[in-house]
Amino acid sequence: MMFGTRDEFVYFECRACGCLQLVNVPTDISRYYPSRYYSFADTQPCPDLFQSATRRWLGRIKNSGHMFGGNVLSRALCRFRPRPDFDYIRDMLAPTSVCSYRARILDVGCGNGDLLIDLAAAGFDNLVGVDPYVKERRDLGPVTILAKHAEDLDVEPFDLIMCHHTLEHMSDQVAAMRAFHRLLKDMGTCLIRIPIASSEVWRKYRTDWVELDAPRHLFLHSRQSFERLACQSGFEVSHVAYDSTRFAY
Repeated sequence: MMFGTRDEFVYFECRACGCLQLVNVPTDISRYYPSRYYSFADTQPCPDLFQSATRRWLGRIKNSGHMFGGNVLSRALCRFRPRPDFDYIRDMLAPTSVCSYRARILDVGCGNGDLLIDLAAAGFDNLVGVDPYVKERRDLGPVTILAKHAEDLDVEPFDLIMCHHTLEHMSDQVAAMRAFHRLLKDMGTCLIRIPIASSEVWRKYRTDWVELDAPRHLFLHSRQSFERLACQSGFEVSHVAYDSTRFAY
């Protein structure tokens, strides 16, 4: 429905765990990710990315008070020149193992890299994004975006791997999660945000639920099915938060 094709698709719902899975996956799924797909919209690099090393260093000192508590100086600078636009980054990172700007971060399914650019503006310097549907590699200051799958990466491990509404687009859930596990440091965190089928909105709207988003959403987990997947892939679920907006309704 997003692009008006009116193609029809079939899902089945697991009686045991409540996971929804697309049955008739298109042979060429790429045609459902056209250049006008919202996550590929052109973005302008933030000027903060290309400041001098000295200005970025001073910015990190100030912003660390906002992000991590920091020291007396950083907290004072933060109160003098607050950055409320970074509140969502601070809240997103709060349950993770990231506690400094030295963290190495991977964003899976990063699209045009908006989130990575915001992280760079906040002070992070070691940022990588992967998305198989971007046209080519992009280097934006401390941000590198690669046109590939996470499973294809062979790099040093990350402190944080993020999947913001991208896991549901992946055809092999176990292979993807095991790749994340392989790419994480021993005490690293995998932050995954997904639509949840074990929800009132699915029970109420059923086939009209906007988060079905056929055929891009191949799997829509229940909380139970996701916890099974995480365990099967070597993870332990340590924190759960529900962050739906009115969009889901």
